[in-house]
Order: sequence, then C-alpha cells, then structure tokens
Amino acid sequence: MSAPSDPTPAERALAEVAALDPARRLGRYLLLERLGQGGMGVVDKALDPALGRVVAIKRLLGQADERARRRLEREARLAAAVHHPGVARLHEAALDAPEGPYLVLELVRGRPLEAALDEDHPLPPREAAALVRDVARALAAAHAAGVVHRDLKPANVMLRPDGAPCVLDLGLARREGEDGGDLTRTGQLLGTPGFLAPEQVAQAREAGPQADVYGLGALLYACLTGRPPFAGPVHLVVARVLGAPPDPPSEHAPGLDPALEALCLRCLAKDPAARPPGAGAVADALDAWLAGRAPPRARRRAP
Repeated sequence: MSAPSDPTPAERALAEVAALDPARRLGRYLLLERLGQGGMGVVDKALDPALGRVVAIKRLLGQADERARRRLEREARLAAAVHHPGVARLHEAALDAPEGPYLVLELVRGRPLEAALDEDHPLPPREAAALVRDVARALAAAHAAGVVHRDLKPANVMLRPDGAPCVLDLGLARREGEDGGDLTRTGQLLGTPGFLAPEQVAQAREAGPQADVYGLGALLYACLTGRPPFAGPVHLVVARVLGAPPDPPSEHAPGLDPALEALCLRCLAKDPAARPPGAGAVADALDAWLAGRAPPRARRRAP
C-alpha cells in the first residue's frame, strides 16, 4: 500500500506537465494544482521530486504586505512546535526564498468535515462524539506546546481516508499569552463568526485556550445538527454570539442524549471559566460518554 503522500498516477502526469513550465516551479517543487485561495495567499498541491512525495504549499500573493509576511512566519513557528497526528505537519519553512516566503505542509488526503455535514443528515451522535474527541486530543497537544488554534471550524478539519480527523490551518493561531495585536488591523474580525468564542468576537486580547474549548463545542454542535450554533447575517451572528444562547442541539436533532447536549452547551458558555477546563477535559468527557458513563460536570476554573 502506498503512503498517503505518495503521488498518484494522475499527480505524476500533472508533474510531467509542470516540469516543462518554469512558472510552475517553486524552489525544487513542482506546482500541480490550486487547492485554495484567500485574500493574501494561496495553497497549492505540489510534488517534491527529491523525496517523491506530494505536499501542500502555502504562499503569499504578490500584493501581500509586511503584516501578512510576519503572520506567515508566526504560523511557521507555531506549526513547528506542534507534533501530533491530528494536526497537519510542517515539512519546511522557506521564509527567505527569492520567490517569496512559503510553507511546505503535509498534504492531508481525504475530504473536509464541512463536506460531510448536512442539516438533513447530521452525523450520528456516537460518530460526532468520537470525531470531536479526537480533535480535542489534537488541540490538547497544541495547547501543551503553548499554541492556541483560534479558528476551529468544519472547514479546518480534514477527514483522512480512514475517517481520522486532522486539524488544518494555523494561520490565526497564537502562542498562549501572546498579544499579536500588531499583526491584526484594528476592528478586523478574523475567523468565521458562527464558530468564534465571544471573547474573540469582542476582540479581547486574552482569548486563549478556552476559546478553542468553545470551538470544540461549536464543532460538536455542527456535527450533531449539521449547522453552526449561530447562523445568519454577520451582524446578527455577532450579536447572538455576544449576548444570546444557541438553540439547544436537541431542537435540531430530536432524541439527542441530554448528557451529550449538556456537554456541548457547557463548551459554548459565554464565560470562559464556565467551560470545561481544557481541550483534554472535553476529550475525557466525550470518552466517558462513549463508554456509557455520564461525563463529569465541568468544574469552574479558578478566577
């Protein structure tokens, strides 16, 4: 059986074409196809001929400013600090490349969790609980390394061919306790509002690991119901995130176990201190529920 990053026959054919086009070379890599594009950067699938593996390359567009460059450099430092199979690996950071800085990342094959969610067909509760438990374990490893993801949502979770989740995109991550305000424009809301913790929507500088605990609750909510905790126009979503509770998941998933619903809603508490005390605690509670034990109630964090 080939390794997940081994090139497929189709990718080998693309590489043969790319090898003839200087514009599709980046350092030693051959750019095969575009995977995604944002306001300041792009992600391409590429072949590393030296190692014979397919990777993902994240690089900045020509008009990217110094702030974007520094954010890419910060992402490289944070990605290098996290070592867990549930978080996409950083292979190389070419920050001084003459073509401009770029990151070479593990290409996670599979499909995004976002594509697996549907309001009419949400995930079965046990499948949802197991998936979010595994994501919580990955985030616990990131937190142990001092890294806070801050952008957990279905689009940033890839399901590998065996169904195991892998967390992508540390573009909005921060080192725990790091201010980072110099890399964000004043008033700029980064992330998807329906999945952001209230302290992030309020742009509180102290948004830390408990924001990821909220993100786990939002992810569990989406898996159980096929929809985010809050949806609608951005201004209404922001107002609800800050001041209104989400609909109970059971309103959209009748028959949901009250214990699992209670855990989901505790993660979504407005007050970070009222949430479970960490990603590891969320994983433990989901393990307990999957084993048929009622998950323990979250203890409030000391002020």
